Amino acid sequence: EKEFAKLQAVLAVLPRHALGKAEVLRKRGNGKDQLRLAPERRTHAEMVETALLSSCKVYPRYTSELKSLVVAYASEDMAIFTDARGRRLFTALRGGGGGAPRA
Repeated sequence: EKEFAKLQAVLAVLPRHALGKAEVLRKRGNGKDQLRLAPERRTHAEMVETALLSSCKVYPRYTSELKSLVVAYASEDMAIFTDARGRRLFTALRGGGGGAPRA
C-alpha cells in the first residue's frame, strides 16, 4: 500500500504538463522535396503521455508501473490513467483554488 501511494504521488504532478504550450513545430514536406516547419497542436493526452514517459527517467524505480499505464483521459485539470494488467485506475487532479490561473 505504501508503494501504491508513492506511485500515486508520481502521477499527481502529470496534469500540470498539460498546461504547457500545446503548439509544436514539425518538419513537413511541401511537395517540392523541401521541408518546412508547420505548427501543430498537441492534445492534453499527448502532453501527459509525454510527461508519463519522461517520468520513467526521473523515477526509475517505477518504470515498469509507469510504462504499463495508458492515458485514458486528460484535460487542463485532471488525468485518468488505466492499468489493464494490474486492473487499476489512477486519477490525478490539478491543485490550486478555483481562482488560480491555469497558465
